[in-house]
Amino acid sequence: MLKQTALAAALMATASFAFAFGNNGSVEQTGGFLNLGTVTQDGNFNSGDVNQDHTALTVGTINQTGLGNAATVDQTLSFASLGSVNQLGIGNDGNISQTFTAFSAAVIGQVGFFNEANIDQFATLGAVGGTLQIGAFNSSAITQSFDIAVVAGDVQIGVGNTSNINQEDGIFDAAGSLQLGFFNTSNINQSGIGNLAGVVQVGALNDAFIDQDGLLNEASAIQVGVGNTSSITQDGGLLNTANTQQFNWFDNASITQTGGFSNHANVLQTF
Repeated sequence: MLKQTALAAALMATASFAFAFGNNGSVEQTGGFLNLGTVTQDGNFNSGDVNQDHTALTVGTINQTGLGNAATVDQTLSFASLGSVNQLGIGNDGNISQTFTAFSAAVIGQVGFFNEANIDQFATLGAVGGTLQIGAFNSSAITQSFDIAVVAGDVQIGVGNTSNINQEDGIFDAAGSLQLGFFNTSNINQSGIGNLAGVVQVGALNDAFIDQDGLLNEASAIQVGVGNTSSITQDGGLLNTANTQQFNWFDNASITQTGGFSNHANVLQTF
């Protein structure tokens, strides 16, 4: 699915440049401080890779324009690192993986159709993962596992886009999704302690699903348009709150809360 090209930072320092068809550009950096690794490719069916290990204040960026391109940024045991992928075209695949990092950020921007964006952050502290997609039939997936104080968010503008945010076994995590258009779907799944989730959809025939397990959770879905569906499920108990607000006609909303103490549920439907 289409992945939007976010504004990419100017490419500096170590860089690989490729043009046209079926090229492979890669950057490998181990150790060091203030490293910059960049791959820029114009054309079709190219592959770009940036691998950075044991680094601090590091930036890894891949910029691609064309069809069927693949981009992967991998950052491990890094402090204050930024990974970014920017793609313009059709059928591109953007991936960022950050493992055992602190105060890091992963950002994917895609513009086009049938693009896929994937961010995986494992055992991170104070990390941010975000995707921006403009077009149709794009897919965004952000997975954050065993993290502390992380934030995940995505923005999708267009038709038939799908967003998935999974935060597993984390502490003080937050997730948000904004979708503008038609036939879009947003899924947020959280398990942990003190999580926050929110979905905003503007358009028609959109679906929003939030599932939370744990303590002190908060969930909210706001939908503006016609024929939208919202479903919130909270399992496991203590001090959960769920809010669904829908504005317009032919909408459906449901909240399910299981177990615990002092849960709150609210549904507002108006026009």
